[in-house]
Amino acid sequence: MDRSHLLVELLSTSDRAFSVYDNRKGDSASVVGYGLAKFQQGNALLNVGPVVATDASTALALCCRLIQHHEGDSRIDVFESQQELIYELITSLGFQQEGERQAIMLRHKATTPGTNEEMAKLLPGNRSVMFCPASQAWL
Repeated sequence: MDRSHLLVELLSTSDRAFSVYDNRKGDSASVVGYGLAKFQQGNALLNVGPVVATDASTALALCCRLIQHHEGDSRIDVFESQQELIYELITSLGFQQEGERQAIMLRHKATTPGTNEEMAKLLPGNRSVMFCPASQAWL
């Protein structure tokens, strides 16, 4: 699904935004990751997400940059499938895991056979680049 309208809206209401470019392929640089963050609760909480990147190290660099110089608490929801990022956030940055898993929301008709995990594998798109969602905390 085209999410360009959602990204434009999130970008317009975000307090911090960073992107990472790869310019090793000549004159034109390509985006290899981006991340957004928004202050909540009177600037005491920094909510990070979405973070989309080609790999976990780029996602971690974006998370580090987004929370840099923030004196209060930070919240980063991470998809359960991104164990490398979860590990680095806990061991390197001192984050604490509060929930068991971050769900990917799906909808299909009850007559469609298969579990949500099986259905997710059939959907188009590359979920391996999705590290952190734009969570409900943005609302």
